[in-house]
Amino acid sequence: MTSRLSEAIREGFRAAVGSAGASVSPVELRARARDLSLTRPERDAVIRSAVIAYQQGDRQLWAPVILELLAPAIMHLRLRFGVVPPVILDEDIGQELLAEVLRAALRLRIDESSLYVERRIILRATTRLMRWLAKEGRVRNWKSGPLIEGEDQR
Repeated sequence: MTSRLSEAIREGFRAAVGSAGASVSPVELRARARDLSLTRPERDAVIRSAVIAYQQGDRQLWAPVILELLAPAIMHLRLRFGVVPPVILDEDIGQELLAEVLRAALRLRIDESSLYVERRIILRATTRLMRWLAKEGRVRNWKSGPLIEGEDQR
């Protein structure tokens, strides 16, 4: 799934670039974020500008840009979580992770001087993903348990 997840992120970014009508170029932001000579605060400033654009502008345009900028952290995080067959599949975890990253980016309180933007988004997404997995596990246990207390399962 990790390759499919990375492909989905990349394809979403390509589609967003094709329809870009923003004052800040998504391609330019990605190139700046991938520049290895950037310091951590400089890279954080690039991500911060994309998050602000996502919060204040066209979310359909900026969502794939956010995912592309955070792709290395997303892919690293994805490898930390295993599947729980047959209920939670690899694709489910990947989709939930992307949704939680975007939710965290949207709800993050941020201004032009905010620090550790990438880290804050990833930590929030991790927390919410862990809660989702725990909830799904409880639902799975509840559904597979006996209907009446003390009833034998045959």
